[in-house]
Amino acid sequence: MAKVINPFIVTGKIEPEYFCDRVEESARLIKSITNGNNLVIISPRRMGKTGLIQFCYDKPDIRKEYYTFL
Repeated sequence: MAKVINPFIVTGKIEPEYFCDRVEESARLIKSITNGNNLVIISPRRMGKTGLIQFCYDKPDIRKEYYTFL
């Protein structure tokens, strides 16, 4: 039996070229952060919540103006 390999990156930082289909979500998260609003992200495990946050933290609007940590 052949071993099935997951084609998606599930550990570590996801580079922008591999991050896809979260344009609206990332824009909303960045807008909320830069406007000083609170935001809660709720989703089942392993759906990309942390990856979304890290992706947004790496954007110039956030990276240059805020100290970020996880």
